[in-house]
Amino acid sequence: MRTFLSFLFLFMLTPMLLLAQNSADAAVALSASVQTSPASVTISWPMSTPTADILLFRRDKGSATWFALLDDSLSTASSFVDNFVALGSTYEYGMQKVINGIPAFGYVSVAVEAAAVEQRGKVLVFVEQALSTPLASELDRLKYDLSGDGWTVVWHEVMPNATVPSVKSQIETDYAADPANVKSVLLLGHIPVPYSGNTAWDAHPEHQGAWPADTYYGDMTGSWTDNSINNTAAARNANDNIPGDGKFDQSIVPGASKLAVGRVDFENLDEVTFGTTRTELMRRYLNKDHRWRVKAYTADNKTLIDDNFGYAGGEAFAANGYRNGYALTGEANVVEGDFFNDSVRQLPWRLGLRP
Repeated sequence: MRTFLSFLFLFMLTPMLLLAQNSADAAVALSASVQTSPASVTISWPMSTPTADILLFRRDKGSATWFALLDDSLSTASSFVDNFVALGSTYEYGMQKVINGIPAFGYVSVAVEAAAVEQRGKVLVFVEQALSTPLASELDRLKYDLSGDGWTVVWHEVMPNATVPSVKSQIETDYAADPANVKSVLLLGHIPVPYSGNTAWDAHPEHQGAWPADTYYGDMTGSWTDNSINNTAAARNANDNIPGDGKFDQSIVPGASKLAVGRVDFENLDEVTFGTTRTELMRRYLNKDHRWRVKAYTADNKTLIDDNFGYAGGEAFAANGYRNGYALTGEANVVEGDFFNDSVRQLPWRLGLRP
């Protein structure tokens, strides 16, 4: 009878344990320390209680191939020493850790006295033509800042009549001329926005349709079509997608994203609400960007996570925030709290996030 009651208690407790999971449980706090003589990297993580199935893997930074360093079941290990490293190299480590059938993942990048990156390649900068005159000095300064950071800058002004295909054509031309060195695209101002797909990424059915897809500008190999999706049921007209409307069919990138793409665009911000024009908002952004680059503006080495969804049945949306926070600022510097309302309300200001 006692055995049966114990089993019943555990059976009833299991759903409670699952419900008690939070997003942090889906992330592993990996950290690393480096020794140079002899060269080694020690990867550490919190010890598992109870035991965990651990898979630790590594690759040379940028390589397509990962290989396993540790594959251990029912493990209580909390570290691993990797002796097969070389001075001057950078490595990426990943971990899958499974406790009671619940997986968690972690990542950390480690440089072993790697040399500073002096040449990063070419960045294609596309600037809305309307910003060129009022922000001339700020944009010139940006060119120097990018060059100082190791980039070769290829500059393009985008006219008001530009289209998504015309911007993509220029990117393809630049890439074809120097595919080994063209690495990134930076869009400043209201550069035409590609839309693509027929899905509801936020799980709201009324949002199903085309979504912004700047990754289109970074894909140099895929075939993007505009002939099959026919959906006008979305609550927002921008999500409508019909054949021949300039919005693509694909919900998943059809090729390899060769280029990193970033956008700074204040077009749809209400100027009354923000108390100034979008041109002035861009000026503020460029000034802040410059201050950061020259260390006239710094932030504390902390990560603030405001998780309003929780574990969400295993989707754990904030887990990616924890993984990035652990890798960028360290586990001890990851702070949980409500961004606006609780005792950490002033934390963003202490982090240096003020304009």
